[in-house]
Amino acid sequence: MVELSTDKAFDLLVNNQYRWKKMGGNESTRLTFVKRLREGKEILLDTKFKYLKMAGFRLKSHPRWQTPKFT
Repeated sequence: MVELSTDKAFDLLVNNQYRWKKMGGNESTRLTFVKRLREGKEILLDTKFKYLKMAGFRLKSHPRWQTPKFT
């Protein structure tokens, strides 16, 4: 098993037609995501989580947040 960031895992999923089809995903949806990624458009984090979970990816650890430095 390889640990990937959310963005890398989603990129791996949408650019692999076999994985996408195996999870039961719609091909036109996959192509839309591929196009959006190539154009540099944002895909919501919730959407990425949804499809990654559908494909069997597991969240290894939650992202950590750091508060901004106040001046």
